[in-house]
Amino acid sequence: MSSTDNLAGEPARPIPWYRIPIPREKLRELTERRDWKGFLQTVGYLALLGGTAAAVFIVHAYLPLPWLFLALTSWCMAPCSGRSG
Repeated sequence: MSSTDNLAGEPARPIPWYRIPIPREKLRELTERRDWKGFLQTVGYLALLGGTAAAVFIVHAYLPLPWLFLALTSWCMAPCSGRSG
């Protein structure tokens, strides 16, 4: 199988790309690096993670055991869900 074949063994077909005409200045503006948004998202994520960790410790110290399982589940599952809404 050559590099131009697809997984079915058929010859590759060209893809009809459409290139949108964007002025060079506008393209530079749109692809400019902005670290502040990433910084704010990271700070927000770490704040939520720390807040839920603190809630788990508080539940562990002052509430009965079933509440601890609920708090641990929410702390473990929330950062891994990857959903925003």
